[in-house]
Amino acid sequence: ELGRGEKRPSHGKRKSRYPSVPRTFENWLDGFQAFMGTIVAAYPKRAVHLVAYLSHIRTACALSGEAAAINYDKKFRRKASRIPLARWDQIENGIWSVAVGP
Repeated sequence: ELGRGEKRPSHGKRKSRYPSVPRTFENWLDGFQAFMGTIVAAYPKRAVHLVAYLSHIRTACALSGEAAAINYDKKFRRKASRIPLARWDQIENGIWSVAVGP
């Protein structure tokens, strides 16, 4: 029995308030378009870089499938979040070779 104000200990993952969205290329594309719209509204000169990035992700998907493309995106964004001057218009070869392959 728990007393007043006591919380039951939780084990494992916390349940999210939001439903999980399947990780598909279509869902990624929807999210990226929203992201791109927000960035381009504030920084119009970055549009060309983001369109090039989208092309890289499409290429990754065509070469190695949805999972590889989404994996590259996840790893690239993680790196770009630490490096403000990251070039979105250039493929990050170290990440590409691991996520997508030759």
